[in-house]
This record gives sequence, C-alpha cells and structure tokens, in this order.
Amino acid sequence: STRAVETSIEISDPTRCFWYEDEGHVMACIRFSDRAAWCYDLATERWHERVFGTDETWPIVETVKLGSDWYSGTDLGAISKMVRSNLDGNEPLRKRAVSDTLYFEGERPVLSELEMFANSGRSDIEATCWMRFSKDNGNTWGAQKARSIGRQGQYDRRVIWRNQGQFRRLTAELNWTDALEMSFANEARVTLA
Repeated sequence: STRAVETSIEISDPTRCFWYEDEGHVMACIRFSDRAAWCYDLATERWHERVFGTDETWPIVETVKLGSDWYSGTDLGAISKMVRSNLDGNEPLRKRAVSDTLYFEGERPVLSELEMFANSGRSDIEATCWMRFSKDNGNTWGAQKARSIGRQGQYDRRVIWRNQGQFRRLTAELNWTDALEMSFANEARVTLA
C-alpha cells in the first residue's frame, strides 16, 4: 500500500473491489463513490488512479472475462468491452503523472528550466501536453502551461518549460489527453538558478 491509498480508504469507504487483466498484467481496483479509484498492477507493484472524463470518480463497478475478452459494467448499467485505446468511453483518456516533491532545504531557487522527452510521432495531428507546478506539495496548483510534443515522425521530442519562478519545494504535474499513442521518459532534467 501507499499513504495516498490508505488516506483514500480512511476518508471514504470503498464501494467496490474488482480485478481485470490487461496484456498479462493483473489489475486489482478499489473503487470509491466520491473520489478516484485506485488500481494496483501486480506485475509492476505500482498503484495508479482512475477517473472518467472531467469527473473525479470512475464509474466501473464490475468486470468479467468472457472468452478471451474482458468487459466492464458501470453504475449506470452500461457494459463495455475493455480494449487498449487512448479513449475512455467516447472521451480522450487523460493521462497524468505527478512528480515527487523536491525540497530545497529552506532555499528559494528559481526553476530556470524543466525538460522532458516525449515519444509521439505516430500521428499526423500535433500532440500537446501541459504542465503545472505546486509550491505546497500538490495542495494547490499554478496555471496550466501547454507545449507542443510534435507531429508524425518527430520522435524523442524535447519539451521544455522555462523561467517558472521561485520554489522552496516543487511538485510538477504533467497531463496529456490526445487520443494517440505517446509516452514520456520517466525522468526530467531540472535546472535551478
């Protein structure tokens, strides 16, 4: 478990627990009626949150395997085949990654540059992402700052945010919703002044 999962359970009772498989990974999910669901990947031993669209909950309440396919049922009675895509229902799947908080031991350095590497390049549409920063461990966030990730054929694209202000501590949140296959390296280069 993690402290975030334990806090969700302390604040609100889970309404459902279920599991499903995704490309050989078993996902065990804890669903709440008033917050994001938590899913645990038994292969990677990592948790992630699931929500639907702009809602802060995930409507899935049941899963079942029929033949070689998995199906999910929602609290509104909809049944859907679970397929690998970049859509959640008819909406683009919002992907979000939140960094650990960086502490600067009482100093207030300027975040001169934060650089990440994106791998899109498989679509003819221009992919975009946005970053926002927190000075208080993710309790509040600054404005979204969008950047282009590139077009078809532009692989390993550098995405840079410059001159983001002073921080005693810094948490970064990266988001992308384009309905195409793309990923980011799991590390960033941070330059402080």
